[in-house]
This record gives sequence, structure tokens and C-alpha cells, in this order.
Amino acid sequence: MVLVIILVVAVIGIACLLQGVLVTNRFEVVHEKININNLPKEFSGKKILHISDLHNSRFGEKNAELAKTVKELSPDYIFVSGDCIDRFSKNGNAFIELLGNLGGQFLVYYSLGNHDVVVRRDNPKEYAEFFSKIRELGVTVLDNAYVPLEEGSAKIHLFGVSSIREKKGEATVLTPELIEEKIGKCPNDAPTFLLAHEGHLFESYAEWGADITFSGHIHGGIIRLPILGGVFGEYGRLFPKYTKGVYELNGKYMNLSSGLGYTKFKFRFLNTPEISLITLE
Repeated sequence: MVLVIILVVAVIGIACLLQGVLVTNRFEVVHEKININNLPKEFSGKKILHISDLHNSRFGEKNAELAKTVKELSPDYIFVSGDCIDRFSKNGNAFIELLGNLGGQFLVYYSLGNHDVVVRRDNPKEYAEFFSKIRELGVTVLDNAYVPLEEGSAKIHLFGVSSIREKKGEATVLTPELIEEKIGKCPNDAPTFLLAHEGHLFESYAEWGADITFSGHIHGGIIRLPILGGVFGEYGRLFPKYTKGVYELNGKYMNLSSGLGYTKFKFRFLNTPEISLITLE
């Protein structure tokens, strides 16, 4: 009996490992619709492609398969919520290759995640080279910065707030007050979108006033279980409140992407890498 139990556990373990490893070679497109009350009619039906946590991963040679899918989706805007460079490899070439394959066809906006700011802190040369290159390829980097998105006479406010990692092993939590210190008060004359990497801080983003926040960081919980959802959150906390998908809080929304890549270990379980296509309504 003991031998049978050991054998069953071993088979389940091997199946999990194979599924976790094999899923790294493919990705899926998640389609979402978000309806906000104050959306100008000029933006109704506009499509936003949300990419997060590439971590120097590739899908096809030089990310050709990923680029092909992006072109087929033909989004109006591409929002990248950080961590396309990885703090372990200090390398973001896979994102640069993706941009090269896209050939400047799309408006791309990038905010800084925790890996981005750690590389800036610890490896400034690699950081400068990566961000200089993606700017050359047409990316607008929102490092605690703002740009308007304009369609005719209508506009949407787009902000990017960067993760904070001032010391090794320490993370500064972005409270609504700290967000305001970094990027100012949330405007109220038009919808406001926010690129903010760390999805577990949704309450802060909503309280600051963002109508829609685009986040990542949680990687979908790494392991996803039926009914229970994502297993791991920030600092390994079990079964976090936010792992992937669209969330709503007091009329404010967050699109939390499970992302495309990995940090130290290339492993996910029942958690396919993804990009999200959000249609505004």
C-alpha cells in the first residue's frame, strides 16, 4: 500500500513538472472588456494590448511568434507594465527583439517594475543600455511620468508609477499618498489609466483614483488550482487576493496580467503565459 501511494505521488509530481515546463513554450491571448462610465465616445471600441513580466523570455526565434500575434491583434495601444528586463540576467534583449519585429507599427508605453528598478540600482550600465535602446525603438517610458492619449478632441490621462526598491531586500509600498507624491493628484477632467507593476496594491491605485490600472508582478500565482486560483503572491504569501484577470473596486478596475515570463525558475502549473487584449466600452 505504501509503495502504491509513493508511486501515485511520484506520477502526479512528474505530470506537474512536465506540464509546468511544457507550458513555458506557448502563450495565450486573454480577451477582456472594461466599461467605464466617463469614457469619451472617441475611445469606445479602442483596443489595448497589455504585456507584463516578459523577463527576457522568447516565443519563437527572436520572439517572432509573439510579434506575429501582436500584429494580428492590431491593438490601438500597447501598455507594458514592467519587468521586461530581468534582475538575474541583467538582460532585456528579448523585448528589444520583439520591438524590432513590430517595426514601430504601434504606440507602446512602458512603466518600471521591480526588476527594472533593481537593475537601475545595481547595474546602471545595463539599465541605461536597455532603456536607451527601447526608446530608440519608439517606446514611451513612463518612469513616474504622464502622457495624454488623444483621439480627436477627446483624451485619456495615462500615468506610469515605478516600483520602489531603494535597498536590497526592501520594497517601499506605494500608498495613495506616495503615488500622489510621485505623479501628482489624479485628474478628474477625463478618464485616468495607470501603469503600475505590483498588482497586489490595487486598493492603493483605486484610492488614488485610477479608472483602470494595468499591473503584473504576481505571475498568476505561479501555480493555479481549480476553484482556489493562484497559490503564491508577493513574498510567497499563499492564495493572495489578486492573481490574474479583471478586478473591480468601487467603480475602479485593474487588469492584472499573469505575464509572459519567469524569474529564477521556468515553471508554472495550470497557468499559461499570457497577453491581454482589453476592449474599452
